[in-house]
Amino acid sequence: MRLMLYPTWKLSDHWMFYGAYQTVSHPYYYSQFEMQGHGLRGNLVQGYLSYTKVWNDASVQVKVGQLSSAF
Repeated sequence: MRLMLYPTWKLSDHWMFYGAYQTVSHPYYYSQFEMQGHGLRGNLVQGYLSYTKVWNDASVQVKVGQLSSAF
């Protein structure tokens, strides 16, 4: 089993929180079936706080937190 959660909270007109949390049961992948035991493992894949400001002809967005890699 694999469960992905993507909570998003708009805190105000400019502030937002976004996250990606994953829970995986083991064994989940085929290579793990030789391992002993069963269970669940969870981790934060991505989580950040962002500030966005929009004007008539421009915008700015700043993100701080654990961002996922592009590679």
